[in-house]
Amino acid sequence: MSVDFLPESYRQKRQLRALKRLCGVLAVCLMAVAATWGAMQFSVSGRLAAHADALAEQAASARATHDELARVTEEHRVLQRQAKIGRELSMPLHQADLMHLLGETMPETVGLTELEVRTVRPRPTPIVQTTAVPGARPARPTPNAAAKPAELDRLELRLAGVAPSDLVVAELVNALTNHAVFDAVTLHGSRPVDRFGYQVRLFELSLQAPLDRRFIKADDAEITAPRAGVEVTP
Repeated sequence: MSVDFLPESYRQKRQLRALKRLCGVLAVCLMAVAATWGAMQFSVSGRLAAHADALAEQAASARATHDELARVTEEHRVLQRQAKIGRELSMPLHQADLMHLLGETMPETVGLTELEVRTVRPRPTPIVQTTAVPGARPARPTPNAAAKPAELDRLELRLAGVAPSDLVVAELVNALTNHAVFDAVTLHGSRPVDRFGYQVRLFELSLQAPLDRRFIKADDAEITAPRAGVEVTP
């Protein structure tokens, strides 16, 4: 049997000192946790601020690129309009010359009742530049893919007229087909009609005059013969 001779006040003081030490340890731990948390928050805030600055720079660069693209696009439109005007003003074959060639090619017994001339200027196909993505697999070319031929600037004509017979119509079609200026001659039909008490053939055909050629005049008065007066530019 043990007997504790320590007074009650002494034991209470020891318990109080132990409690104070525990509170001190807890306070130090809480301060350490708070300091660590503050350091982590400061580091995260710094990284977020740096990321925000980088995003702001990218946004500014994107806006500058967008403005530059808009400026280049507008310049391209202006150049296209100027090029179109230039092509119209520098046509190698004018309608007056075209009428002259038609008059020389048609047989004397053929008469025109309708003539329609239309200038066709295909819109140039824009060139799209693709940027290779690092690590991406290059696209494989499509096998047996036929390239679509580029359309040429041209004059499209539609003729309607009368001829004494189908033989004369065939003579006209053959003359236009063999002419160096005209291309894609197509006879759309020929039917008998009664004109001024005579049976004649009413025909309709279409043809084209490509504008990728240079036409040379023999003198100031007229165009030379078809084969000698037309030269295809390279």
